[in-house]
Amino acid sequence: MASHNIANIVVERTFTVVGGKPSVIAVKIGNPKKLSGHDDYKCENQICGLKNNNIKHACGIDSLQALMLALERVGAEIYTYQDHKDGRLRWAGDESGLLGLPIPNNIEDIIDNCSSH
Repeated sequence: MASHNIANIVVERTFTVVGGKPSVIAVKIGNPKKLSGHDDYKCENQICGLKNNNIKHACGIDSLQALMLALERVGAEIYTYQDHKDGRLRWAGDESGLLGLPIPNNIEDIIDNCSSH
C-alpha cells in the first residue's frame, strides 16, 4: 500500500474523537480512474489518523462501483474502530454517533451488536 497523497480527492470527511485525548480522523476518497490495460476502475481511499495513513484501493467494473466499494471499505474500518464502538466518534453533520458512511452487508450484524452496548 502506498503512502503518497491522493491526487484528486473527490470526497472528504473529518471525524473528531470526543472525550479523552482529542484527535481527528480524516477520510479521503480519490477520483476513480480506469486501470491501465483493463476495463476496470480503481478508487484510492485513505484514512488519516488511525493505525497508518496508507492509501488503499477499491476496484470495480466501472467508476461508480469502484467509488461505492471505496466508501464501504472506509465505512467498515471506521465503524469497527474502537472509538466508534465506545461512542466517541463524531462528525459535523451528526452529533449522535451515526457516521453517515455505507458499510458492506456482511458486517451489519457486527456494527449493530457494537452499537447496542
